[in-house]
Amino acid sequence: MSRSFSPPPDLILKMETKIPSIRVPPLPDLAFNIALQVFTDISLRPHDDNGSRQQDNEILSVMGKSACSTVFTSILCTRTPALCAEDIITAREEWMSDTAMMTWVNYYKDTIIQVRRAPGTALSTEIMTRTWYAYLGGIHMTRGHQALEQFLRQIVDPPTETPHPLPVTHNHVLAPETAMKSDGQGQYISMLHGVAAKRGVKIKYESESSGPQHSLNWIVTVLVDGEWKGQGRASSKQTAKEEAAKAAFNQLHWA
Repeated sequence: MSRSFSPPPDLILKMETKIPSIRVPPLPDLAFNIALQVFTDISLRPHDDNGSRQQDNEILSVMGKSACSTVFTSILCTRTPALCAEDIITAREEWMSDTAMMTWVNYYKDTIIQVRRAPGTALSTEIMTRTWYAYLGGIHMTRGHQALEQFLRQIVDPPTETPHPLPVTHNHVLAPETAMKSDGQGQYISMLHGVAAKRGVKIKYESESSGPQHSLNWIVTVLVDGEWKGQGRASSKQTAKEEAAKAAFNQLHWA
């Protein structure tokens, strides 16, 4: 019987994560030295110092992304009824899409945003995604492949009474419809753009849809000056955009 590595208690860094309304598993603990590496962004790396690569999260993020792909393939290959190879590849790519990764980051945002970065470096989508993959790599390195698979399986295959947290084509959780203003813009979209104009910041929306053409499910993400600030999900693109604007507005405390 294989034995998974369990670091001594004095090397464990406890991560307190605020779990949102959707029930998701808590992040596994990491050994202190691994956690320090996970939460050190490459922007802190000294110029022309290749030795520092072992001290930031770049290598762990590569490991985490590779391990994540392997785990997803394993999970999909054991689905009942069995999926064909094409469906496995499609589902795996969807689970590993940028939108899916940022959905995960949103669930564990209170932990992910603790990543240390160089002064003046914005907390961009790229940095948050890299930190998320690095955390997965840290789980894989500290606790092994089995522990990582157990953690990810709880997210992609939650109990039947729990809403599915991933933006896959089945079992979507749709945001409630939001009343639109007479000009076609939602209240929070208008508010967000109005305050953004006064503050001189740039608002950008990224959208993605899934499902059959007659019943699309939309996911819209808001970037403020290139930094991820909110996400909305709904059966219409405009409603998802309004939900994303609301999330961003509340996140920025512009009320």
